[in-house]
Amino acid sequence: MALEQNGYERRYADLTERYNTIKADYDKISGQIESKKAQRELFKGFIRALEKQGALVEEFDEGLWSSLVQEVVVKSKDDILFIFKNGFKIKTR
Repeated sequence: MALEQNGYERRYADLTERYNTIKADYDKISGQIESKKAQRELFKGFIRALEKQGALVEEFDEGLWSSLVQEVVVKSKDDILFIFKNGFKIKTR
């Protein structure tokens, strides 16, 4: 009977470890899916803002700028990073 109990406990521990590994992978992938969904919504907003503009932008448009750009990081006159609301980053050189 003691051998059966040891075998059962070992099998249970193995299955628990396997479950925890698979659950961690599932949680990670679920988080990635949610992140992609949020990014998709940002892209949709980005595209809508550009479509509203219609024609080529020939002068500064504060509304367009505010709807597209989240942050601008200026490190020097030659090193500027534009961070868009959809996650894109563009660095000048």
